[in-house]
Amino acid sequence: GTVTAHDSANPFDGDWGVSFDGNDWLTIEDSTDFDLAAVDFTIECWYRPITNPSWVGLMSQWPNGNYNVTNSWTFEPVGSTLQFYYCNTAGSLYGISAPGSLQTNQWQHCAVTKSGSTINVWLNGAKGSDHTIVGTMQDVDTNVDIGGNVAGAGNVNGRISNLRLVKGQALYTSNFTPSSSALTTTS
Repeated sequence: GTVTAHDSANPFDGDWGVSFDGNDWLTIEDSTDFDLAAVDFTIECWYRPITNPSWVGLMSQWPNGNYNVTNSWTFEPVGSTLQFYYCNTAGSLYGISAPGSLQTNQWQHCAVTKSGSTINVWLNGAKGSDHTIVGTMQDVDTNVDIGGNVAGAGNVNGRISNLRLVKGQALYTSNFTPSSSALTTTS
């Protein structure tokens, strides 16, 4: 369903989003925290795009185009479709899609989960098709970027709020209603 926001700056009362103008992004130095190959995980955020360009990186470890030894995974809208891509150690890349379409100028909940060998991408609590991971996700020594720098571009023009990576747990395994309050520590 549609998420009702108090205003464009925040998805919840008293909570704030980071504004990206399409020209910048945040960078985190690589660590083992971002090796997602052998664990369950959840990446999620609230996202309010002003535009839906060719691609934008919500959170990624993907500095070059297509398959590359420097690329591991990217959580990114491609046009209005929410996607998760990964490169495996055998030299291939795979993409998984959420159902539905990202709408401009409104807050939407975006998530990707890996539970065992199954990856799903979620938009506003609706689960996309199951994808069985092929091989082993590549672990790379590349910075993790928030809001862009995917394949040398893909910068967000809009807002991201409550972005988190939960390593060791797939928080969602069936359709759900996204939280109407700020995200907190999980189990």
